[in-house]
Amino acid sequence: MLALAGVAAHLQQVTGYVAMNVSPATLVTAGCTRLLAGLPLPRILLELSEHDPVAVVVAPATTRDDLTRLGAALRELKAGIRVDELPEGLPFDTSAAALKGMTMLNLRSQFGDLDLTFSPAGFPAGYADLIGRAREHVVAGLTIRVAALRDVITSKATANRPKDQDALPELIRLARQAARGRDAGDSPAP
Repeated sequence: MLALAGVAAHLQQVTGYVAMNVSPATLVTAGCTRLLAGLPLPRILLELSEHDPVAVVVAPATTRDDLTRLGAALRELKAGIRVDELPEGLPFDTSAAALKGMTMLNLRSQFGDLDLTFSPAGFPAGYADLIGRAREHVVAGLTIRVAALRDVITSKATANRPKDQDALPELIRLARQAARGRDAGDSPAP
């Protein structure tokens, strides 16, 4: 929750969408509900994670002004490149010029881990591709959008990192289970 709250405090400095990975257990807590209630929900896309740790993924707009504001927010967050041997992260150039060429950064901030991506794996047009298929759900009275399971699977399969490979079997199992439910007449899958 600290990572989500820390990034949420700087959300107004960055344009674009913000995707937040949260575990189902975290999502239904009162603290998460309060946090989400204060956010601009049309800019938020929630991805339910398969693990308890919370990660925040920011997909910023890429104009020079947006990248300048993003760099300022990263400096304020004391963000560094995530390296296991450095708890505070590795310092890096946060200027607009340096950020312009980036496609993805895995960062560590004073509030926790933060992933910065300009277009999620498998979706070259960015989060605009994901928002259209995201489904709305009501959690503790708040309407939130959750990335479609097939999009999460596509992104993880395309990224093909070890953590994605670990998550894919369970995500595929859930997709098959949801498809069987649709075939049996149950409500549609995410």
